[in-house]
Amino acid sequence: MKHSSSLMMAVVMTVAIIFSYAVPSFAQGSAASERAMPDEIAIECDELASPFIGSAYKEYTFRLNTSLAFETCSWRYILPLQGGGTEEVASSTSGTSFTIPALDEDNGYDSSASAELQGIISFVGWTANGAAHTATCGITLDMRPHIMQANIVSITPCAYDETWYDVAFEVYYTGSHYVHMYLESEFYPYLDSKFSDNQNYTSAMFYNVDSYGYAKIHIEVENDYGSDKAVLEIPGSMSHCQYESLTIDEMLADGSCTIEMYGIDGTYFGKVESMEELDGPGEGLVILRAYHGNSLVKTIKYLCK
Repeated sequence: MKHSSSLMMAVVMTVAIIFSYAVPSFAQGSAASERAMPDEIAIECDELASPFIGSAYKEYTFRLNTSLAFETCSWRYILPLQGGGTEEVASSTSGTSFTIPALDEDNGYDSSASAELQGIISFVGWTANGAAHTATCGITLDMRPHIMQANIVSITPCAYDETWYDVAFEVYYTGSHYVHMYLESEFYPYLDSKFSDNQNYTSAMFYNVDSYGYAKIHIEVENDYGSDKAVLEIPGSMSHCQYESLTIDEMLADGSCTIEMYGIDGTYFGKVESMEELDGPGEGLVILRAYHGNSLVKTIKYLCK
C-alpha cells in the first residue's frame, strides 16, 4: 500500500519531541523496527502478520522481541487527525506488551481515499544502566466506507411526457468498490435498482421518474467492515398527502382525477363524473378509486344513498 510521506514526517517529528531525541525514519505499514542502541529490539503482533494491516474496529496487542531487561517502559499509539496534526490514542508506562483499542465509528481521524488509516506505535525503554532503547512500527487500519457527498445533478422532463422525469445524480465516497442505488416512488410499486463497482465516485441516472408524489434515491456503499447510506429526495408535483385531504366532490370538481367505481366483490361499474352517479348501481357500499394519470392516489369506501 502507498502511504503519505507528509504523514510519515509528521509522526516521526511527534515521536522525536515526545522522547526528546531523534527517532530514525521508518517505512509505514512495515513491521521493521528501529533502535537507539545496537541491541536488537523488534515490535511484534501475534494477531497480525508483517506488514501490520488490520481492522480499525478491533484491538490488537503488540509485544517486544528482545533479550533486554527494562527498568522503565513507555508505549505510545499515534494517529493523524483530519485537518492536520496527530493524536495520542493510547499510552502505557509498564511492561513489554501494549494493547491498542478499537476505534469508534466516527472519530475524526484522517483516512485515505481507500478508507485506510495510517498510524504509528512507538516504544522507549531504559535499562538498569540508564541507556535508552527505542523501537517504532507503522500500522495500517482498514475502516468502514463513508459517503462524503451525494447530489442531484439534473431533473429533466421526459421528451414524451413532461409529468415524468429523468434524474441524474452523483455520489462521492471512500473505502468502497460496491455501490447499490435504488429508486423508491410513492405511486410505483417496484424498485428500480442500479449497481456500481467504481471506487470513490459514481454518477448515474434514473429514467421515467413519476413526478406525482414523492420519489427517493437510496444510496448504499459497502466494504468488509460495514456500510454507509444516503437518501436523495425528489419532490413531486402532488403528494399522496395532498390527495388524502381532498373530498370526492373536490376531486371531481378539480378535474385532475379520474374516479372509478367498483363493487365490494371487485365488479367494475365505470367512471364517476358526478356525485349523482354514485347512487346508480343500486349498491349499498362501493369502492371508489381515484387516479391521477395512471397513478392510484386514493381509495375510498362510499355508502350509496
